[in-house]
Amino acid sequence: MLHEHESFPVGKVEFLNIFPMSFDEFLRAREEDELSSFVHESPPSAYRTLHEKLLHRLREYIYVGGMPAVVASHVTDRAGFGAVRAAQETILRAYGRDFSKYAASLADY
Repeated sequence: MLHEHESFPVGKVEFLNIFPMSFDEFLRAREEDELSSFVHESPPSAYRTLHEKLLHRLREYIYVGGMPAVVASHVTDRAGFGAVRAAQETILRAYGRDFSKYAASLADY
């Protein structure tokens, strides 16, 4: 916490590094385990056999992203790309609100 006169609960906080889902995790979330295994186990020269499908899934992953909630709405709810974009915007708004509480402190640096 960067606010002046705010304490930090030392010893009571555990830090956890989290990352967006990888392309492999995205494929597995889509229940395409065989495609994921193919990518891991086959030499790149073999990719030609599934080039179009892999390219389609990669484009989908790039658009949907790796945020688990967004991937879940896309995969589980079979939400279209409009719903995916709405879920992404909800997350971005939440980050914006969270960052705003630090704005005054950051201006001092």
